[in-house]
Amino acid sequence: MFFYFYYSIMTNTDDIIIKTPQQIENIKTSGKYLNELLRIIFDKAQA
Repeated sequence: MFFYFYYSIMTNTDDIIIKTPQQIENIKTSGKYLNELLRIIFDKAQA
């Protein structure tokens, strides 16, 4: 949920409100992807 919220801020979208169970699943999946993506970005930023 945090990563979806963070992603929404970074992409400047307003659709933070979850409406369907399918969206929740999509957010969980994208959250895992974004978690890896953010970790890579932060690792490179610190290097």
